[in-house]
Amino acid sequence: MKKKLRALSSLTYILFACFAAQILAAQDKGIEVVAAQHLGEQARVGKQYALFIAIDRYRAWPALKRPVADAQEIRDILREQYYIDELIELYNADASRTNIARIFTELQGKLGTHDSLFIYYAGHGHFDEASNAGFWIPADAGTDVYAQENWLSNSQIRGYISRLKSIHVFMMNDTCFSGDILNTSRSRPAVIDNAYYRRAYSLISRQVLTAGSSEKVPDESEFSQAIKMCLRKNTAPLLDPYAIYSDIRLSIQASTPLLGNLNQASHQDGATFIFFKRPAPIAPGQTLVAHPPQTTVVTLDSPAMREQFNGDWIGEDTRIQINGDRIVQYFMDEAGEWYAVSPEKEYFLYDRNNLVYVWLNKGGVWSETQVFSLSVINADALSLVWQRHVNNIADNQQNEAWNVKEKQTLFRWKNSGAFAAKQVSSSRNTQIIDAQFQGTWIGEITVKDEDGDEAGKIPLRVTISSSGVTQYFQDNNGNWYAVSADKDTYAYDRNNIVYSWVNKGGVWSETQVYSLSILTNKTMSIVWLRHVNNYRETFFINNVWNLTGEGELTKQ
Repeated sequence: MKKKLRALSSLTYILFACFAAQILAAQDKGIEVVAAQHLGEQARVGKQYALFIAIDRYRAWPALKRPVADAQEIRDILREQYYIDELIELYNADASRTNIARIFTELQGKLGTHDSLFIYYAGHGHFDEASNAGFWIPADAGTDVYAQENWLSNSQIRGYISRLKSIHVFMMNDTCFSGDILNTSRSRPAVIDNAYYRRAYSLISRQVLTAGSSEKVPDESEFSQAIKMCLRKNTAPLLDPYAIYSDIRLSIQASTPLLGNLNQASHQDGATFIFFKRPAPIAPGQTLVAHPPQTTVVTLDSPAMREQFNGDWIGEDTRIQINGDRIVQYFMDEAGEWYAVSPEKEYFLYDRNNLVYVWLNKGGVWSETQVFSLSVINADALSLVWQRHVNNIADNQQNEAWNVKEKQTLFRWKNSGAFAAKQVSSSRNTQIIDAQFQGTWIGEITVKDEDGDEAGKIPLRVTISSSGVTQYFQDNNGNWYAVSADKDTYAYDRNNIVYSWVNKGGVWSETQVYSLSILTNKTMSIVWLRHVNNYRETFFINNVWNLTGEGELTKQ
């Protein structure tokens, strides 16, 4: 029960932290420290605002696939990794022409002279050749090109922005026909250093980065994907539109991104907007490592790929030390101190850019499985997907099973204490499996994507014998086929059994984990995880994504 309360307490903290990130406390002086270090003590840094306007569903225009999801992902990256004081969001029906106009008008009275505003718009755009004008298309816009009902012209947007008091405005337009709103005559400065930033940040900036010039851009936005990757992988304390543009422009093939100044909006030559990067949290007793340039060449499937997991990795409330086959996992107690976990059974599997560490434990009337799926983002960051699956034995033989999931990033830190000394097995298990698990189990998993949205259902079959586990998927014709992976293993303890496999092909590697927990002699709870890594040597940051799911299996 204490473990469950701790999990609920942790969840409450996470929810509170997410809310607090939207309107940060005024006494948070972190941004002033960063500004003083790089812009000088005299730098005046006001509040950092971010306005997101994104539309998937329209009253009259065709629906789009991802504008809202892309906007929310960019929002989350900014509030977690950069200093943002206040978020303002208009999505779908809320992004009407009236509401957009109202927000801009309110900002004219709200923003101060030292404040900065970031604007992100994703949705339909239109270019009217008869009037040589581009438009945003709000959610309630009509389709008649002559009436132009509830359309919002680029000239009107420019007018709203020109009357803002804030010293800096940076707008991203992920829309068609957005290039005519800007002047592209300015080029990136030859030298980017603190002297450049000091001068540029003291001047009035009105900058625009667009997904395309006056052309149609694809619904599946390369632009937004490139923006997310750029924001995530950036490690510099200051990030300006020039750096973003330089990073994304060659990775986008379907359109031509443009960066420039907002026409007729008082932009001063040499000025720039800046995103201020938050430093990664330093855990108690930890010191940030100043890493020298990497000298070991890490190529696909080279021996160095296994070694890239070695180190002391720390996230919000999880720490994992890895040194070859020696792994120790820590949680943080209520006093902020790390304590090592000592489970009864544990194993790990590794293939290319993926490593999964699993342990099982029991006590009283409970048994549990915890899964730590790790995937390499870059040399100093791992994607972690964590799952906990708990079984409580009930007197009526109807056991209770519950689970929690969490996704976070672990960063490489210098270890101040003793390093991992506990050896963990990575060999295939030969333990005889308890009879209660044996048999063929069939059911369905409800799948969720990284945002927690339902992404469909997957039929699943698991056959468990005394000496192993075989997992099956179902093809389009309803036929079951067994999965064959490079490496797989299992472990069980009391009412929990967990089966994991890792595989690779082409430039990808993946982990799948099936955590099973006995409910009755005919039913089992299942919690599923898939963690995929696409190796990207060119960008120095891998594309990592995951799916999770849960359901119930019935013994046949």
